[in-house]
Amino acid sequence: MQSEGAATGPRLIVFEGVDGAGKTTLHRALAEYFRVQYPEVPLYADVFPGSVPGTLGEWVYRFHHGQTTSEGPQLEQVSPAALQLLHVAAHVDQIQRRIAPTLRAGGVVLLDRYWWSTYAYSRMTLPPEKVWPMVNAERAFWRDLPQPVAVYVSRGVSLKAKEIAPEAHAQLAAHYHEVMDFEREQGVEVIELENEGSVEETWYRLLDVLHLPRQPLAARSGATQGVG
Repeated sequence: MQSEGAATGPRLIVFEGVDGAGKTTLHRALAEYFRVQYPEVPLYADVFPGSVPGTLGEWVYRFHHGQTTSEGPQLEQVSPAALQLLHVAAHVDQIQRRIAPTLRAGGVVLLDRYWWSTYAYSRMTLPPEKVWPMVNAERAFWRDLPQPVAVYVSRGVSLKAKEIAPEAHAQLAAHYHEVMDFEREQGVEVIELENEGSVEETWYRLLDVLHLPRQPLAARSGATQGVG
C-alpha cells in the first residue's frame, strides 16, 4: 500500500462514545493499522486529555482518576465544571504541541475522545448555556486545522456496565446526540458505528466507512471484545 493514500485520506479521525462503547479498542486497532500500512506517514495517536507521560494531559487524566500525589487539591475538592475546564486546558496544550505539528507535517492524528466528551459529561451537571462557552474556548483552536471525521461508537449496553448505570448511559448518549446534531449542521462528517456484534465485524465496518482497504484486526493492538 502506498503512503500517499493515508496523506490524501482522513487525516484527523476522532472516536467518541459513552464509556464502554468500544471506542478505545477501535482506536488502538486503527493506530496499529496506520503504523503497519503507512509506516512513512507521521502518526499521532492519543487518548484525550493525554496519555504521554509528562504532559499536562497525562497529569489531568491521573488527577481525574485520583492517581496524583497528596500535594495540592484532591479530586473531591474540585467542582465538576472546574474539572472539565482542566480537560479543556489539556486539550489546547495537545492541539498546539502535538496535533497541529503532526498535521502540518502531512501526518495523521487519531484521538480517543474529543471536545465532545467535555460537552457530554459537563451536560450531566450543567445547562447548555454554561457548557457551550467552556467547549468554545477549545473549539477556537480546532478551527485552523482540517475538519475531523468523527466516529461515534454506540452500544445498547455498555461493556463497562459495572461502572456506569443504565440511566447515566442513556443520559450521556442523549447529550452526545445533541453535539452530533450540532456538528452535522457545521458540515462535520459524523459516522455512527454500532458495536453490537463481534469486534471483528465492527472493525471491518470501520475500515469500510473510512474508505480504507480491509486488513485483519491486529492481534497486538489489544483489540478484544470487552475493551471500552
